[in-house]
Amino acid sequence: MFIKRFITGFLICMVVWIMPGITQANENLSITYRYWLPNMDAKIGTAEIGGNHYEYIDAEETFGLKEENIGDLQLSWQMDDRNQVRLGYLDTSFKGTGTPTGTIAGVIFTGGEIETKFSIENIQAEWVKYLPSDVDHDTRFAVVGGIRSLRINATSEGLPERNFNKVFPTIGFAVETGIGSPVSGFINFSGAYAGNKGYFYDADAGLKAYLDKKKNTSVTVGYRMLKINADKNSDEKFDAQLTGPFFSASVRF
Repeated sequence: MFIKRFITGFLICMVVWIMPGITQANENLSITYRYWLPNMDAKIGTAEIGGNHYEYIDAEETFGLKEENIGDLQLSWQMDDRNQVRLGYLDTSFKGTGTPTGTIAGVIFTGGEIETKFSIENIQAEWVKYLPSDVDHDTRFAVVGGIRSLRINATSEGLPERNFNKVFPTIGFAVETGIGSPVSGFINFSGAYAGNKGYFYDADAGLKAYLDKKKNTSVTVGYRMLKINADKNSDEKFDAQLTGPFFSASVRF
């Protein structure tokens, strides 16, 4: 709870900080809604089933989790030609019914049918710094630094809630091409590595088409990969990968 309040407060402070600049500059703030259709590959560990030890087992097969489409929001402020602030929020869950047996992530399952819910919440704040060099004034590169709050909760009927809650810095890069054209391309990558505690990365690529001459409205089609590997202790491990196409719409004010 403290972590969530801290990140929420941090994001509110960021918004309050950038608002004076927004009121002094036109067409610098944009809001984007993205609709994502991912395939899920989720594993949980460790497990001991029938006397055999497994580092990971398939969460979809064992707990009956179903894939869900995801919607997320992003607020961007273009401070000037070389600096941008991005705030993003994603909150989704996967539900299912299964009959797990054995000891899984330190919890004993007796084989009865149970309902399970996995939820993932990602809150992020990023600073995008575009490099001074470009390619024919049509392509630009940027370094990306930020902070993320990642929460993973697993709840099974009649059993204690299992969770991973982490706040960590991230670093990455961004590439944009076709800047002066009605259709442009992009690649974004950011992530973090925490040694034996796991790692995280978020990458997407796609094409953006502007719908008006002033480039205030746009639609995007692309592909995104979100990878989460968390190791809370020797028993509680979580490894998930969400990959698939997405569609988004953006409005600039």
